[in-house]
Amino acid sequence: NQQIFIWLLEYCFFQVYVTQDLYIEIDIAQIPKAISTYNGEGITFSGTDGELSTFLFEHFWNNHKQRTQLNIDEDKILRDTSINLEEFYKKREILQKQKKQLDSIFLTNHPSPYDWVIENIRTGNYLCQILMGTLEKNTVFYPQIPEIPDTLWKKCLNYQGYLVSIDCKYVYNYLGSTIYNRVNFKYIGEFCKEMAKKPGLSKDIRRILKRTIQICNQKSSDSNKEFIENYTEIRDNFDKELILWTTQKCLYSIDSLFPTAKADLIKMNSLISGDVSTQIKQIELLQKNIKTPWCLKILADKYQTCIKKIQQEQAILLTINPSNNELHPCQAVGQTNFGAHLYKVADLSPKKFLTQLKKHFTGKALVFEFWSTWCSGCPTSLHLMNNYRQELKNEAVEFIYLCTSNSANEEEWKIRVAQLRIP
Repeated sequence: NQQIFIWLLEYCFFQVYVTQDLYIEIDIAQIPKAISTYNGEGITFSGTDGELSTFLFEHFWNNHKQRTQLNIDEDKILRDTSINLEEFYKKREILQKQKKQLDSIFLTNHPSPYDWVIENIRTGNYLCQILMGTLEKNTVFYPQIPEIPDTLWKKCLNYQGYLVSIDCKYVYNYLGSTIYNRVNFKYIGEFCKEMAKKPGLSKDIRRILKRTIQICNQKSSDSNKEFIENYTEIRDNFDKELILWTTQKCLYSIDSLFPTAKADLIKMNSLISGDVSTQIKQIELLQKNIKTPWCLKILADKYQTCIKKIQQEQAILLTINPSNNELHPCQAVGQTNFGAHLYKVADLSPKKFLTQLKKHFTGKALVFEFWSTWCSGCPTSLHLMNNYRQELKNEAVEFIYLCTSNSANEEEWKIRVAQLRIP
């Protein structure tokens, strides 16, 4: 059953589940204009999937205020940084029992052949939060990632979602993420040994790799802070290698935990990440490992999409021309056909960098925006800043966009600038 959300203008919001066909009849006269006062009246379902959607619709609005409050309480304990994992598990278990009690009352008054669906959704939501909470509240990365209690972990491993819905599907996503994290930290020492063999590494990087290997061998929680700092440096310098290394190890781990079809689904939902070139290599790893035909078909489609994107990016790079514009102490990289001038700078203190910029833009106010190629929220912020730039185009103001080189390279930066089209 596919979960579909429907938003009826300012009147109401509801969800349906469809496998074959569903007809929805809406009587606007019965629906209050204030969405906050809507109580489920005025909507009826028919067709093959009408009975299921009617049953779940009634369940959603039954004791709606209590259910909404329980959802709010769930979110609060998930975001509460003052409680540890053990407290989180206990509080979440209490809320789960309260939800189950409400469902039991509803099912007593509304017997249905679909009662198992409610349990499947409720369990999926619960396990999602357990996995999510474990990931978010995990503050000790080494020497041991906090383990989910055995009974809960077995429930997560054995869960089968029977609906294509947020709660059911995300269990598989978070299972993949949890396994990925565990594998990542379990084999980080082995990864560092391999990276240490690479030629041309700086002394600092070699020192960090060597020290991380030592921490992994010592398995002492006293080194947790140092390990986290080292891991950040390793990830920044070997991001793509680490993703592919962990992906390979993760595939074997997933195969050992689940039957083939379920394992393939978890791999599909959880392991596609990184930039386009890294995605292509991940897909190639998955294609050698996955056996389910429909999963292979989706991977083939994703592979072709990535290849097209690479071709588009190469075409974008051709729009960036050489530049002779000087901006001491920066090195000119190029200029675009929409007015952006690109520079790079390295090994310079922030104070000296700002001093030189002030000299270059004498008499102008400087507005800085910091961003990164991998930041999902940065494009919105950059476009907002560009709106300010246009408003102040006749003023003595210069807008400077500073992009970090961490986890990115010059080519990725150029491509992102050309895609954003901000002068």
